[in-house]
Amino acid sequence: MKPITLPSSTALLLAPLLLFSGACRTQLWPGPMENVSDPLPAGVDSDTPAGLVEVLVYRHADPVQVRLPESPTAFPLTFFRKNRRMNSGAWVHCGAGGRAEILWPTDGAKILLHDNGVCRIGEPSRGEPAVRFEELTRAEISLSPGAITELPGGSQLTGPPDSPAGPYLVRRIYNELIRIFNQSGAPAYLRFREEEIVLGPGERIDIPLLEAGGAPIDLGGAPRSIEGGRIEGVVYGNLGVESEGGGMRIRSVDGSGIVLSQGLAIWLRGADQALLRDLGEVGSMDTGSRAPR
Repeated sequence: MKPITLPSSTALLLAPLLLFSGACRTQLWPGPMENVSDPLPAGVDSDTPAGLVEVLVYRHADPVQVRLPESPTAFPLTFFRKNRRMNSGAWVHCGAGGRAEILWPTDGAKILLHDNGVCRIGEPSRGEPAVRFEELTRAEISLSPGAITELPGGSQLTGPPDSPAGPYLVRRIYNELIRIFNQSGAPAYLRFREEEIVLGPGERIDIPLLEAGGAPIDLGGAPRSIEGGRIEGVVYGNLGVESEGGGMRIRSVDGSGIVLSQGLAIWLRGADQALLRDLGEVGSMDTGSRAPR
């Protein structure tokens, strides 16, 4: 085959391109990300000291990882060391297909994690729940009397104060739903936002994973009924109520409070206020000058 000879002008044009392509490596473009802060902040709970409670974590099926208190990283439980004794403040990570068991040797409480699940062992002397779930697929929970389990989203599950709690089966059935099944012979108590729900033996309930969270809300004392015109409702906290037209105006007097009326839940804080009026009175409200069309 006869060799191809390029004109000298074409070779001069291609030479810089070849040099550039040889000096450029795609692995270096774009460059590495820059730190937002220097030094980098600590990891989640990596500065929380270890508590007094001791638990035993067993790996029944791989993968299972644990993270010690005050440690920024986790490490796996291997086949030649399937268990680990840890203090409260530690984390347990269970991956897809994995199965981990957490035991409290002093009172016989235990939690069995299946598939994807992440939980943190709490320290009751610091006012923390016995265990806090950040994520779960399926878990079987049996705890000591009065112990609190914090579920994903912040809702709290507990049993009778004078007898062991559980077993309770908690499953994530959809992306935004958690199902709680009381498999014990005693009632279970669930605190979800402003509600306190009692689950009898054999009963179950589905709760949503809300963007605002499901942590218990302190409504500020006993409820107080309010009425203005055809509007009725209930208020919690230190709120002032005044009749106005066909409804009522509610102001936050000191601190905060909540108003439950017409299917709405309104939180008032600081100088907040709310005006509730019947729809039949909307036409008589003074809306000021109308903007030109």
